[in-house]
Amino acid sequence: LGFEHSRDNSDYVYLTSDLVGLKGKKYDGKRNHINKFKKLYMFEYENIDNNNIDECYRIMDKWCSERSCNDHSDFYCENIANREMLDNYENLGCKGAIIKVGGCAEAFTVGEMLNNDTAVIHIEKANGKVNGLYTFINQQFCTNEWSNTTYINREQDLGVEGLRKAKLSYNPVKLIDKYTVIIK
Repeated sequence: LGFEHSRDNSDYVYLTSDLVGLKGKKYDGKRNHINKFKKLYMFEYENIDNNNIDECYRIMDKWCSERSCNDHSDFYCENIANREMLDNYENLGCKGAIIKVGGCAEAFTVGEMLNNDTAVIHIEKANGKVNGLYTFINQQFCTNEWSNTTYINREQDLGVEGLRKAKLSYNPVKLIDKYTVIIK
């Protein structure tokens, strides 16, 4: 029996106040992305409900098609997990939001309370061709749904280089290490 550190599965934990306020020089780029997004696009923030949850599936389908999810095991498994969460959205007691750009849903996110001071964001998908959309939905969801929490856990990066870079760019206060148990 042994244990092996699994950096790819370590969770990123942030101060909610950092993700909401994006204050200071270290967040200049994030604020610039949001300001550019607001300048370029007409947008709406909506909570996910039965009337718009189908838009989440559509966004997932497009996201997976662009990344060939069926050919990439991590994306394939993520797609299945995300669909299962959407299938059971009402029963799980999650919160979610959609960002519409020019009247069309282009991003969605889903999370829930992990404990009394920490929210966890399970899903965040967006049209990467819409400049600043990922940054915008992250900041808006944290502001509108989780501003009463101390921490936000944005889960792991699965070893995907671009995702790791993006998660590190938000300056996590800590990583929650995860380990693989090896049975010989």
